[in-house]
Amino acid sequence: MKRITTQEINRLAIPAIISGVIEPVISLTDTVMAGNIADNTKEILGAVGVVISFLSALLWIFLQSSRALTSQVAYAYGQGRITQVKGLVAQLLLLSLIVSLSASVISYMGSEFILNYFYDIEGNLLDFSLDYFRIRVWGFPFTLLTLTIYSVFRGFQNTSWAMYISLTGGIINVVFNYIFVYIFHWGIKGLAWASLLSQGVMFVLSVVVMYSRTPFKFLIVRGLHPKFVESLRMGADLLIRSSLLQAVLYFSFAKAAILGTEGDNTVVATHTLLNQVWSFSTFLFDGYCNAGGLLSGRLYGTGQYQAIRNLVKQLFYIVLAIGVGILIVYFILYYWIGTILTQDIDILRLFYDNFWIVVLMQPTTAIAFLFDGIYKGMGLTKVLRNTFIIATLLGFLPAYYITQNLLGWGLSGIWIAFYVWIFFRGGILFLHYLSYFFGGAMRPSW
Repeated sequence: MKRITTQEINRLAIPAIISGVIEPVISLTDTVMAGNIADNTKEILGAVGVVISFLSALLWIFLQSSRALTSQVAYAYGQGRITQVKGLVAQLLLLSLIVSLSASVISYMGSEFILNYFYDIEGNLLDFSLDYFRIRVWGFPFTLLTLTIYSVFRGFQNTSWAMYISLTGGIINVVFNYIFVYIFHWGIKGLAWASLLSQGVMFVLSVVVMYSRTPFKFLIVRGLHPKFVESLRMGADLLIRSSLLQAVLYFSFAKAAILGTEGDNTVVATHTLLNQVWSFSTFLFDGYCNAGGLLSGRLYGTGQYQAIRNLVKQLFYIVLAIGVGILIVYFILYYWIGTILTQDIDILRLFYDNFWIVVLMQPTTAIAFLFDGIYKGMGLTKVLRNTFIIATLLGFLPAYYITQNLLGWGLSGIWIAFYVWIFFRGGILFLHYLSYFFGGAMRPSW
């Protein structure tokens, strides 16, 4: 039984880190630009955070069928029958196209209702949010289809293509953010147009690579593929998981929006910065988690369970080291990071009061994401679904109630509840892994 080498892990992980970090970099670039616009800084920063929160929720909810697709393609790759899933890929690409266009049209038409009713924002904050939302929402089909194609690339055991495409998109976003905001003076609309442009370019490039480097195409295939229903079932499990994830994120933004005093958007603006930093840092180790998912899916499809044990052991120490490394860097650069993100004194003060929670979360988040990736790769989606249900109902909600209703900790309480939620997610999956792979006479050697 061939052992997965560190070189093979790095071959998949490093490009995945680079490509994976681009999407949050695009959002983080918008956030940094917004935080440094002199006029209406709090309103613009809050608007960017709220809209990105909604669009991210929309994206990760509807992306779940393509996450299941990665497992199917990886299984087929490991068993040497990749051409047998051509129809499945085509049907799921068509599904993503229909769903994403429908979601964009509906969201655009109901934009004011969504922002006012779900996020309880009004006044200048609502006006800026609508300006940003009504442009960014048209990038949703580009992003969903691009990430679906990335899922195909990953199942095909290649993460380099996505890396080069994402790097191109990230550079375009940064350049045109500067042009549209500081040269054309388009303000928050300039941020939105730069993001939309980069998303469109990445979609076109991903289609070109898929057609030229893989056997997969956008095709109309008669009759459902035999694996289509199974992929939808797996996608449904991941949809529940992702819906709970986005519900927690939405809940935190909604509560942050109403924590401030009348007309003061300092809390939601600070929460936006904290969330962006946390999201950015997760992608620094998520490449190894994705690599673990790709390799475990290939090994699980051929019954190589000992190789999976060895793989998880290697990756455990790698992502833990990365998580601890990020923690140390964040502590060293604690105050410098804040000044890079914004110059607003009120936001900075609240940011420094709460950033330590995000810093301490890094190792725990790394372990949680590792096992999340491994279980996705193996297609054990029911376990992921149940883990999120338990973590939300028994972890996040009780912690939030205690920190807010009993202790009154405000923004700190939201992030401590978030920390408890991450701990439950990682802890449950870790215990399940030990039971699943080391049950009976076998015991873990670490």
